[in-house]
Amino acid sequence: MSEEKICFVIAPIGEPDSDTRKRSDQILRHVITPAANECGYGPIRADLISEPGIITSQVIQHIIEDPLVIADLTGRNPNVFYELAIRHAIKKPLVQIIGKGEQIPFDVAATRTIHVDHHDLDSVAEAKTEIIRQIKALEEGVEIQTPISVALDLKILSRSEDPGSQSMAEILQALSGLQRTVLALYDGLARSEASRELLLHDIRTTLLATEAEKLEREAKKASLITQMGSSVGHVAIAATEELARHHWLSDGSLRGAVLVGCSRSIARNFVLLFLYPLMEVGARP
Repeated sequence: MSEEKICFVIAPIGEPDSDTRKRSDQILRHVITPAANECGYGPIRADLISEPGIITSQVIQHIIEDPLVIADLTGRNPNVFYELAIRHAIKKPLVQIIGKGEQIPFDVAATRTIHVDHHDLDSVAEAKTEIIRQIKALEEGVEIQTPISVALDLKILSRSEDPGSQSMAEILQALSGLQRTVLALYDGLARSEASRELLLHDIRTTLLATEAEKLEREAKKASLITQMGSSVGHVAIAATEELARHHWLSDGSLRGAVLVGCSRSIARNFVLLFLYPLMEVGARP
């Protein structure tokens, strides 16, 4: 039986029990490992290296020496891109994946990247199938092109004394510039769409907050009117009873009832027309 080949996994790891670590573990367990095993590779991530030594040196050694690397670009982790650049520079077999819905970073957008949603079983199955397909293609000798290797090749061609090589370098540089322009436009459109969605969300949030504040003010206003009208009404009743007690009303019951009714109506109108507007002005910043 042949010895199992190593597939080094470049990925955001995060702190134990963090969302980043949980996602990274799930991607490793349910996406990368089954696909790598299918092709005869045993995956290993930086935090799973068991040999003693300096972890940074061990990681770089794996990136340089291992026959296959799978890089998860999700979250645009700086360490991931540092390690990815090393693999790009040496031009060895590499498979890139990223969380579904995330924008592929501009500098590596030209490299085929597999999108995966680890919450969607269909997406997981499709990602595993595509990883296996890419690994087999790499093993069959497909030429590996990375942004770094392309830049180095252009440099060599441009310095050649052969006019044909120089012309080829100029054409490739023009195409590379056109590709960067297209990718920049695409990235700009994606960012604009994200900004538009964010702006609409802010507007909706502001409108809802304004409506809620308006309803709250109306409720406070109604409560205040009720309380003040009730207080004035009680005063009017007390005044009517006092007038009746001193026999200052010829018909205490009838005129008292009329006076109380008028007092309640007058009190309510007084609050609405005079007191509440004054309180509104006083409450303004």
